[in-house]
Amino acid sequence: MNSVPVWIISLTLVVSVSSQVFHWGPCPTPMVQPNFDLKRFLGKWYEIEKLPATYEKGTCIESDYTLRPDKTIRVVHVRTRKGKVRTAEGTAVIQNPREPAKLGVSFSYFTPYSPHWVLSTDYDSVALLYSCTDVLRLFHVDYAWILSRGRSLPPQTVYHAKEVFSRENIDVSRMIPTDQHGFPRDEPLARPYWPYSTSDFWNYIEYFRSIGAYNQINEMARTFFSHQNLGDTLGYEVAEKPAR
Repeated sequence: MNSVPVWIISLTLVVSVSSQVFHWGPCPTPMVQPNFDLKRFLGKWYEIEKLPATYEKGTCIESDYTLRPDKTIRVVHVRTRKGKVRTAEGTAVIQNPREPAKLGVSFSYFTPYSPHWVLSTDYDSVALLYSCTDVLRLFHVDYAWILSRGRSLPPQTVYHAKEVFSRENIDVSRMIPTDQHGFPRDEPLARPYWPYSTSDFWNYIEYFRSIGAYNQINEMARTFFSHQNLGDTLGYEVAEKPAR
């Protein structure tokens, strides 16, 4: 009888416990926004609904996209968690000029850009983003977001947004709404951070050990022990202040 490698079972359990959404098989290849206009997309977007993500727990979640002089995109991610406003700064890039709607985003100096594809947007009211990561093409972990220029969207708009995902073979049945009520007026400055929990860090270490990726372990360990100002995140301390 064929046996499933222990590391695959372990990684599957890690993904399941962390509330992220995984599916067997490789990532889907959805169509993205045609003739994507980055300049029109820039600015503030509020999260209306999303597939569960460990690093996005909280309320009043929003992202602000601005263009830097070097043509990279500054991404400031803000959320309220446990009574505190938590802000992180990352970088987005257009990895292929022929496909400008396929952004790559990173919130850490030592992790690669993860895909953040703009599947659809009218630039003025709603945007649909999708991210997916293959694990050896055996299964994939994906994320999806419905964003708005305001803190709410009509139910019918949300319904049609989910239809767009479904047509691209993206399962959004587990999408959850984001509470956008009671956001504090004052926002802290942002500093880079690695948006994973400490337990996730050790799970990744175990995974890399199981496949013999010792160089990756050394790099992650150096970062961990160099930056131990940890709240509930790892890497760089998140700028935060009490919510009012």
